[in-house]
Amino acid sequence: AERVRAYRELAGSAGTCCVVVQLLVNSRAAGVMFTANPLTGSCDEFVITANWGIGESVVADMTTPDTLIVGAARGDIISTTIASKKVMVALVQDEESAGSAKATKSTRSKTEINEQAAIFRLARAQAMPVLPSMQDTLCLTNDAIQQLWRLGKKVHKYYGEKPQDIEWAVDQGGKVMLLQARPVTTLGNHSD
Repeated sequence: AERVRAYRELAGSAGTCCVVVQLLVNSRAAGVMFTANPLTGSCDEFVITANWGIGESVVADMTTPDTLIVGAARGDIISTTIASKKVMVALVQDEESAGSAKATKSTRSKTEINEQAAIFRLARAQAMPVLPSMQDTLCLTNDAIQQLWRLGKKVHKYYGEKPQDIEWAVDQGGKVMLLQARPVTTLGNHSD
């Protein structure tokens, strides 16, 4: 409450607050996509970085992620660098939480909550080693790469063709989910 009051005083009448409730995605892979290449400034390329699990390992720089450069116009893969990914962050559930989730579910109707939501509401993120068989394997399918490219095109267009820094996740069923987007701030003088 004190931080909210301080923000309102700083922002004046424009200072409003809201609460965002967002689904926690139990992702197979996640990462960041730039709708302009932050190294070259080229708006003709999207850069995708990805790792197994949820995106924390990528955004917190806990491991070297896979990196793909994709053509902005057609979604063609220009280059792929498969990293040796040793660490991932995944959702885990304590035994105590699992019992609580099952008990909670049994007291609610199906329309109020589904089993997966009950379990992941009580999950926590934990860093863990990537299985050796997955460490040197691209964590994105071709379908996921194309979904990401289409998502990047939509977000880029929505924000007035301005380069975007997009956090995303691929759920266990292979569907790409948009987590957040914000303007790219690192292009400097490279911008096209």
